[in-house]
Amino acid sequence: MSDGINVVSVEEGCKALVKEIKKCIKGGKVLLFQREDRAGKDVAAALTVEGFSVVKREVKDGFIMNRTFDREELDFVAAAVGVGGLAEMEAAKDYSAYGKVPTFLYPTDLTGLVAEKADAEFIAVSRRVTVRADEFTVVADRALSECEIGVRAGIGYLLSRLAEVTDGAYADLILHKKDPALALVTVKDVGAFWEQTAALPLPERIVSTTLRLGSEIREKKLSVVKSATDLAFLTARRQGGRYDDYLFSSAYALFDLYRYYLSDFPLECALPPDRAENAARIEKACGLSASAHLKECVGYADGYNERMRVTGEYREDFLRTVNALPLAALCRAYRRAETACEEKTLSSERLLDLLSLTGEAVSGYALVKHIKLTGLMEPLLISA
Repeated sequence: MSDGINVVSVEEGCKALVKEIKKCIKGGKVLLFQREDRAGKDVAAALTVEGFSVVKREVKDGFIMNRTFDREELDFVAAAVGVGGLAEMEAAKDYSAYGKVPTFLYPTDLTGLVAEKADAEFIAVSRRVTVRADEFTVVADRALSECEIGVRAGIGYLLSRLAEVTDGAYADLILHKKDPALALVTVKDVGAFWEQTAALPLPERIVSTTLRLGSEIREKKLSVVKSATDLAFLTARRQGGRYDDYLFSSAYALFDLYRYYLSDFPLECALPPDRAENAARIEKACGLSASAHLKECVGYADGYNERMRVTGEYREDFLRTVNALPLAALCRAYRRAETACEEKTLSSERLLDLLSLTGEAVSGYALVKHIKLTGLMEPLLISA
C-alpha cells in the first residue's frame, strides 16, 4: 500500500473482493454502488452469504454526477463498495471521502481504471467538484484484463495520466524549483513499457500499463496537474457526453501543442490575455461561474518573466520526453478499437477555443497555462 491506495491483482475478483472486505470488517451494513448486471448481482449475493447487510445504490451513468447517498438514511455504514465502471468508482470514492469508512473498488470494465487514483471528479450544478479519498482498496482481477468494454476510454485514461504527470513535473519545476528528471524518466519508461507489451491483447496492455503508471506515481510521490482531465471536462460541457469520452483527444491535443511549442520556442511573448474576458468565455461556453473562477485564480501570472526563463532552460528535456512517447501507436490503437455508439466530432476551431479555456481554467501550473499566459493562443483563435 502507498499513500493509502492498495491495488490487489487477483484471478477471481468477486471472491477476492469479499475476502478483502472481511479482512477489514467482520459484518455490518455495506453500501454497494453497482450496476444491475451480473458482476453487481454476484457481489451483492456474495456479501449477503457472508452475513453483510447490503444497501444497493445504482449510479446514474451520466456526465453530471450528483451524490447518491443521504446522511440520515446511511448512518452506521461499515464499508463502501464500488462495482462497475467510471460512475460507480467515482461514487464510491466520493462516499469514502464523505463517510470516512473502509472503501473497496472493483472495476469490471476499462472505464473503471479511474479506480487507481485518489481523486473523484464530477460536475455539480455550475461548478467542477473534486473530492479526495485517502484510503481504499482496488481489486483488479484477470477478467478486467480481458474486457473489451471501454477500450477507448481506457487508452484515453492512460494517455491523460501521462500528460498530467508531465505537467506535474513542469509545475514542480516552475513553482518549486524541483528537478523534473525523475518524473520525465517515469513518463518515458511507461511509454516504453507500452511498446514492449505489443504482443499482449489490447485490454491487458491498457490495464497493466495504467496500473504500472499509477504505482509509479504513488511510490515516487510524483505530482499530477489535471490538465487533460480539465480539458475533457470543458469539452464534455460544450459537446455533451461524459468527460472520459474526451480524455484521449484532450491528452493527445495537449501533447501535440507541447511538441510544437517546445520545438519552436518563442523568443518573445505576445500581449497577455484578458482575464475578465476569458472568465466570461468560460461561463458562456461551459456553464462554469466566471466570478468563482476569477476568485480562485488571482495572482497566478506573478513572476511570469522568471517562469519564461526556466521554461526555456528546460524545454529540451520536456521535448525529448514528449517525442519519446508512442503517440502514433496509441492513436492507432484508439482508432481501431470498437466504440459502442457514434462519437461526436470536434472542429479544429472549437478545439483551439477549448485549449485556450483550459489554459485559463486549469489548477496548478500546467504547460498549457504557461502557453496561455504568453498570449500565443489568441492569434490562433482569431485566425481559426
